[in-house]
Amino acid sequence: MLTAPPIPADQDIKSARAAELAHDEIDAMVAQAAYYIAEQRGFEPGHEIDDWLQAEAQIYDQLAAVAR
Repeated sequence: MLTAPPIPADQDIKSARAAELAHDEIDAMVAQAAYYIAEQRGFEPGHEIDDWLQAEAQIYDQLAAVAR
Protein backbone atom coordinates (compact mmCIF):
# COMPACT_ATOMS: atom_id res chain seq x y z
CA MET A 1 0.00 0.00 0.00
CA LEU A 2 1.36 3.41 -0.97
CA THR A 3 1.34 6.26 1.48
CA ALA A 4 2.39 9.85 1.16
CA PRO A 5 5.69 10.78 2.71
CA PRO A 6 5.42 12.55 6.06
CA ILE A 7 5.16 16.32 5.87
CA PRO A 8 7.93 18.09 7.76
CA ALA A 9 6.75 19.82 10.91
CA ASP A 10 7.58 23.28 9.57
CA GLN A 11 5.29 22.60 6.58
CA ASP A 12 2.46 21.74 8.99
CA ILE A 13 2.98 25.05 10.74
CA LYS A 14 3.03 26.97 7.47
CA SER A 15 -0.13 25.24 6.26
CA ALA A 16 -1.92 25.88 9.54
CA ARG A 17 -0.85 29.53 9.50
CA ALA A 18 -2.07 29.95 5.90
CA ALA A 19 -5.42 28.41 6.79
CA GLU A 20 -5.69 30.69 9.82
CA LEU A 21 -4.96 33.76 7.71
CA ALA A 22 -7.53 32.71 5.15
CA HIS A 23 -10.11 32.19 7.90
CA ASP A 24 -9.31 35.60 9.43
CA GLU A 25 -9.64 37.27 6.03
CA ILE A 26 -12.97 35.58 5.39
CA ASP A 27 -14.24 36.66 8.81
CA ALA A 28 -13.24 40.25 8.03
CA MET A 29 -15.08 40.08 4.70
CA VAL A 30 -18.19 38.69 6.41
CA ALA A 31 -18.04 41.37 9.11
CA GLN A 32 -17.85 44.11 6.49
CA ALA A 33 -20.72 42.62 4.49
CA ALA A 34 -22.82 42.27 7.67
CA TYR A 35 -22.17 45.92 8.45
CA TYR A 36 -23.45 46.99 5.04
CA ILE A 37 -26.52 44.77 5.38
CA ALA A 38 -27.27 46.35 8.77
CA GLU A 39 -26.67 49.82 7.33
CA GLN A 40 -29.21 49.19 4.56
CA ARG A 41 -31.70 48.24 7.25
CA GLY A 42 -30.98 51.41 9.23
CA PHE A 43 -29.08 49.52 11.97
CA GLU A 44 -32.35 48.38 13.55
CA PRO A 45 -31.34 46.24 16.54
CA GLY A 46 -32.23 42.60 16.92
CA HIS A 47 -31.09 41.39 13.51
CA GLU A 48 -27.37 40.97 14.14
CA ILE A 49 -27.30 37.20 13.75
CA ASP A 50 -29.45 37.32 10.63
CA ASP A 51 -27.16 39.99 9.18
CA TRP A 52 -24.09 37.86 9.91
CA LEU A 53 -25.60 34.69 8.44
CA GLN A 54 -26.77 36.52 5.31
CA ALA A 55 -23.34 38.08 4.88
CA GLU A 56 -21.63 34.75 5.45
CA ALA A 57 -23.78 33.11 2.78
CA GLN A 58 -23.01 35.91 0.32
CA ILE A 59 -19.26 35.75 0.92
CA TYR A 60 -19.10 31.95 0.64
CA ASP A 61 -21.19 32.08 -2.54
CA GLN A 62 -18.79 34.63 -4.02
CA LEU A 63 -15.76 32.58 -3.01
CA ALA A 64 -17.28 29.44 -4.51
CA ALA A 65 -17.97 31.28 -7.77
CA VAL A 66 -14.35 32.45 -7.96
CA ALA A 67 -13.06 28.92 -7.27
CA ARG A 68 -14.93 27.48 -10.26
